Amino acid sequence: MQQTHKNTTLTLGMFDGVHKGHAALLQRAAEIAHTQNATPIAFTFTNHPQELFNKPLQRLTNTAERRELIEKQGVHTDAIPFTNEIAAFTPKTFTQFLQERYPNLQSIVVGYNYTFGARAGGTAQMLQTLLAPRIKVEILPPVTHEGEPVSSSRIREALARADIAAATAMLGRYYNLSGTVQTGRQIGRSMGFPTANLHPEPTRALPRDGVYATLAVWGSEAYPAITNVGHNPTVGGQTRKVETHILEEIPDLYNRELTIFFCAYLRPEQKFPSKSALSAQLERDADNALRILEEP
Repeated sequence: MQQTHKNTTLTLGMFDGVHKGHAALLQRAAEIAHTQNATPIAFTFTNHPQELFNKPLQRLTNTAERRELIEKQGVHTDAIPFTNEIAAFTPKTFTQFLQERYPNLQSIVVGYNYTFGARAGGTAQMLQTLLAPRIKVEILPPVTHEGEPVSSSRIREALARADIAAATAMLGRYYNLSGTVQTGRQIGRSMGFPTANLHPEPTRALPRDGVYATLAVWGSEAYPAITNVGHNPTVGGQTRKVETHILEEIPDLYNRELTIFFCAYLRPEQKFPSKSALSAQLERDADNALRILEEP
């Protein structure tokens, strides 16, 4: 569908996680659009290209979250399905598609490693060549963390090893999960540690199994919490869950939307000899979490 903005500045990518590297692209697109009296737009896909070819990918954000994070940077979002037709585009066909979709396209901002077209055959430099001289393509250098480019894959790897500090540094915010609180087995409640049970999307990236200091956000309020990701082996858990114990008195959250922000890794998940031993450890976890969350 043709977009009819007076003038358009595009930035291109999947923007999964909308991390610091993505933020640089979005900010630059907004700056250029301002100078050109143009509308800044992030052109992206609702599904990851890998998913079209049955290559599972653990997402850092869903489409709605990406849209919200992108638009916080002052950039509009145009997200369409990645289809077999688009996957077959040659680099030249893809640039023609962009120009047809955005007839008033003025400029494009992409990252140094941007690829496009069939089998990712087009590069950022090729995009410059194909669109010159009418449309300017600006290529941004990488944003780095510890000497290496920030990327969605590096953030997934950090979460997989429970390196919350690295994931936070690359995202520019705490990693979060959202979901509707569902009724569980009530075991935590019987031990004095009632939990809010979330069931994130199956495609969502989860941190490594373990216990974390977290912030639980309900409505406009944020509460200190501890969150267990895993199978809860002490009480015979069989499925992987995200269970959060909020460290303050709050209303009943069943069937309400809750967002959990992962602030720090506390310890690995483990099997305790008894529920009382587990309860004693959870008390220590709560104390550690409060100490961490209260640090400036």
